[in-house]
Amino acid sequence: MLTVLLNNQFSIPIISASATSTREKFVNTMNMSLAFVDTTTEEDIYNIATMLNNQSSVICVYIDGVRYFTGFVEEAQINESREEFTISVKLQSKTIDLLQSTYIPPIFDKVNGGSNFFTNGEINFLNIIRITLQKLGWVLIDPQGSDSDKRFTEHNVIAIINKTDNAKKPITLDNKKGTATVERLFVDGTKASTTVKSLKPSATESAGAFLMRLANELGLILTTNADGDIVIEDASATATPPLWQTFTKRIVGDTAYNNISSLDITRNYAQIYNKYYRVVNDADDQNTPEKSSVSSKGLPKASINDNARKTRHYAYSAGETVNVQQQVTSQEMMAKTMFARSYDLSITPISHRYTTIHDLQPNPQERKLIEAGDLVFVYIESLGLNEVIDNELMYVSEVSIKFAKSNIGLSVKLVLPDYYSNPSIRPRKQLIRQRKLSLT
Repeated sequence: MLTVLLNNQFSIPIISASATSTREKFVNTMNMSLAFVDTTTEEDIYNIATMLNNQSSVICVYIDGVRYFTGFVEEAQINESREEFTISVKLQSKTIDLLQSTYIPPIFDKVNGGSNFFTNGEINFLNIIRITLQKLGWVLIDPQGSDSDKRFTEHNVIAIINKTDNAKKPITLDNKKGTATVERLFVDGTKASTTVKSLKPSATESAGAFLMRLANELGLILTTNADGDIVIEDASATATPPLWQTFTKRIVGDTAYNNISSLDITRNYAQIYNKYYRVVNDADDQNTPEKSSVSSKGLPKASINDNARKTRHYAYSAGETVNVQQQVTSQEMMAKTMFARSYDLSITPISHRYTTIHDLQPNPQERKLIEAGDLVFVYIESLGLNEVIDNELMYVSEVSIKFAKSNIGLSVKLVLPDYYSNPSIRPRKQLIRQRKLSLT
């Protein structure tokens, strides 16, 4: 059952709804259709008018009593005729105001004991978000605090959900050199101070666009959740999900616990190359073997994907000098990332909640809604590709939901965690295992 509440209190009657949420997008969107019918009351009409005319109204959407969306009305289309009166409404999550507000550079000299944002001093990504929100008129609250429900009744109240210590990692500003640097962890376990290129926003850049760009460079993802909060997490670090968060489709054998009704697999071979080179300081080691430190160390000069045509090569630039091992591991990461982005998997689950998997599933009334950003185990036997995805860890990257005639339908896109890596900017320590394929 889908329920819509105005300011988390007054019911809004709807006849249909659709929504798409993604892990990598800062703003989620929901579309609804409303109609005046015989059962529409005067109170319903008043609430709908308030929702449409008061831009400060907060709209909350619930599925089976669980909050699914929090945001504002961004667009409304009213259709009137003798026979009917319908309204189409576009909702967007609270973070839309950050994405549409032109950025005002924050000054740190009077906040948190820091220095001017563009002069000497130390700051971090989490504080940059906090200062930006304050300058734009937001009120930050603790999502676990006694006033947390204000997020659903007051338009300018929001929380930050930080899931990573990397958001607190100091960014060092050097006014003399005109640079900003941050310490980063490379794949071989070494640490190095590297330049942050995206720290200064452009004059007309929106707050959300700047923060997402900076997050990407720092290896973070900036997104939102069902409560309309700002969520910060590592792009590709993973944690083991509960065993019952599983999507299964077996062709033979134990098919009783299949919870996928249909699936689509798309392979984009344009994303896959045979050789990957990291160009360091405009000198391609692969093309200068007599001077190559990679070659002298006895390490491979390029990462190889034997499944790709040998005539396909991919060179990318390194923004800073790195040691030999970091160059090789970055190339390997790039190969994995490009492979992950070449592989699209879409499924239609049998329910909008995670369903029974043997005796590991919790009480049916407590089953979690399937949401973007979830980590899941995936076991799929594909007859067309003669392939098995064998209990692979994947992210739910996108969820599309449709509601009509009291029925809820769901489609889900899944990606490998390497999809979110950015090796050309930040080679990171990988916390996941390689994808396994069983081919016969």
